[in-house]
Amino acid sequence: MSKIKKSKIKTRTIIITGVILFLFIRIVSHFFITPREIQELNINTNFPYKLISPLEEFDKEGWEEHPDYNEIYYENPQVGCIVFMGYPDLINSRKVTYIYINNPKFFLFGIRVGDSMTIVDSIMKENGYRRKKADDDYESSQKVYARWK
Repeated sequence: MSKIKKSKIKTRTIIITGVILFLFIRIVSHFFITPREIQELNINTNFPYKLISPLEEFDKEGWEEHPDYNEIYYENPQVGCIVFMGYPDLINSRKVTYIYINNPKFFLFGIRVGDSMTIVDSIMKENGYRRKKADDDYESSQKVYARWK
């Protein structure tokens, strides 16, 4: 085999291996790596159960359980609601995917229940978020915060 053919085969092999490795990491990383945005939210809140915490770590005492088709949610009148769904998809183990807080002792980025929307908008903007209309048709009247790069 000539040197040119060997070089082309080697280059092609490196490219194919790189693409396979990239796709593998891209697909598998959701199962093993906590996305940076979720880590940032978890660092900036004092809620005892962090986003994507496994259901197995949840202490159910004082919480009322409500199983549903693809989720389990727990309510506590003094705290709010916490929802466990499969993460990153519905077939995986259940993890915290939604937190609803009704108690002002908990905070996110220093924002507490009862703060004015002017304060909330200002703090969220400082942290790289902006308010926008929800994409979901079901919640079309609600506003959500999204990270803008």
